[in-house]
Parts: sequence; C-alpha cells; structure tokens
Amino acid sequence: MGKSHVYAAGFLAVLLLVSPETRADPSGPQDAPSPVQITSGPQDEYEPQWSPDGSMLSYGCGGMGDQNVAVMDLESGEQTLLTEGLPFVHATTWSPDGREIAYVTSAPVEGGFVSHVYIVTLADKAVRQFTHVESIDGSPAWSPDGKAIAFPSERSGAFNLWIQGLDGSAATMVTDDPALDHGPEWSPDGQAIAFHSRRGGSSSIWIYRIKDGDLTQLTGHEAHDQYPDWSPDGNYIAFDSTRSGNMDIWIQPVAGGEAVQVTFADAMDMRPSWSPDGRKIAFSSDRSGSIDVWVVDVPQAAQPGKK
Repeated sequence: MGKSHVYAAGFLAVLLLVSPETRADPSGPQDAPSPVQITSGPQDEYEPQWSPDGSMLSYGCGGMGDQNVAVMDLESGEQTLLTEGLPFVHATTWSPDGREIAYVTSAPVEGGFVSHVYIVTLADKAVRQFTHVESIDGSPAWSPDGKAIAFPSERSGAFNLWIQGLDGSAATMVTDDPALDHGPEWSPDGQAIAFHSRRGGSSSIWIYRIKDGDLTQLTGHEAHDQYPDWSPDGNYIAFDSTRSGNMDIWIQPVAGGEAVQVTFADAMDMRPSWSPDGRKIAFSSDRSGSIDVWVVDVPQAAQPGKK
C-alpha cells in the first residue's frame, strides 16, 4: 500500500468522530483538539488545500527535482497525480467550480531559473501556463468569482502582490513596498486579500481591501506570522506562526482580539487551509519525520454559528 493510502483508508470516518470534546492533543491544553494524520511515509506531501465542495485535498508531493500536483479523494482515500516530474510544486489553489488547480513551478533560464503560475485541469490533466513574465512568481490564490488569480511576484524588484484576470488581461500590481508581500488569500466575499508581509520587520498578517486599496495590519507579534487563510464565514484568519517557539497553526478574529493557538506539537506545522464547512483545518507538518498532511478540528469558539 502506497504512502498516501496508509492513513487515507477510512480516515473520513475518523475525522467525523474526532472532536475537541472526545480527543485531546496531549502536547497542548486539555481541550486542544488532536490532529489526524492523513498521509505517511518518506515522500513529502505539503501545503494542502481543500476543494470547494470539501470532497478532496490538493497538495504538492515528492522530492526536489521530482514533485507533482496531487489530489486525494477523501471518501476513497485514492490519490491522483495531475502532473509529472516537475522541478518543484508550490501552493495549489482551486478554481471555484472545482475543475482546475493553479500552482507554481520553475523553468530554467540563462544564469538561473524563473517560476510561473500554471493551471491544470482535473478531467484531462491538461496544463497551461498562466503567467509569462521572466520573474519569480509564487503562491497563487483563485478569486471567489473565478475571474482572477492573485499571486506574489518579484517582477517589480521586490515581492509584491499582483492580480491577473483569467480573461487574458495583463497583471496589475496591488501592493508596492520594498519588503516582502507574499501568501495572498481572497476573503470569501472577494472584497479583500489577506497576505503576510515583512514591512514591519518580522512577518505579519495584513489585509488589502480591493475597493479602495486600504491596508490593515491584523497581527503584529515579534514572531513570524505567515500564510493566512480565511474561515468560510470571513470572521477568522488561520495562519502559521513561530510565536510559540516553533511553527504552529493559530487563528485570529478579523474584527480584532487575541490569537488562539490550534496546534501544539514540537514540530513545524505549516500552511493552514480552512475546510469549506468551517469545521476543520488542513495543514502540513514534519511531526512524523517527513512532511505530511494533517487535519485538526477548529476550536469550538470559531466553529460555524459561534459568536
């Protein structure tokens, strides 16, 4: 049985049974939910993202020089590779209709390499290149209306956020700062983009408002907060942070308030993705020895319907 199937078989039923009341993380507070491991083995699986209907997870898998975009059906546990033999894969993002996935990989150029955003279709595995400027593009995020993709790019001389339409229109730079802006994620209503930035020294979570270009700093800890993801109701943002002494998953109310720690292992828990039903967060972690996909229950206070 392959690595991705070791924990996949029957894990959907396990996820439905695990809750903060019935299973606690022994490394955290008594009521801390215990993450469930989804993949296992020597091959890395990382940066998971839920499909819009919650039935699948996408992620990058493999080792440097031979990585691929993979999807796992959460009912059957079956893994499907959508690409073959890429130099690396970074940051998958689903189209709102669930038919396509955008991701980043590299291409060699004289004196080095560039990276671009590509799009693969699930039905036939057809791949098309989305960005073409000779630069380093990264971490794409598909807009909720399906009409655009946001991504960070070095094409301005520093990493800033850009938005490019699926209609073939040119990309537009939407942040302009010499510090790094990265990891964009659209709000569920499409009116804002959360991202992490080093413009304050350490990496913090910021929110860019589409309508007026207003920028708001959400977190300001001396530790590094990065890779935000919105809850489906838009009330919270999950992110990974080093504020506990190692990298863990945290959530922060968008309206303000204290951040809440979600994972507690002495490991690197990274790149959270909130499930469409608002009840779980997928993330990648090296707590098992290699980087694998894990899923944890959202704390009760941030569950759907809670105020």
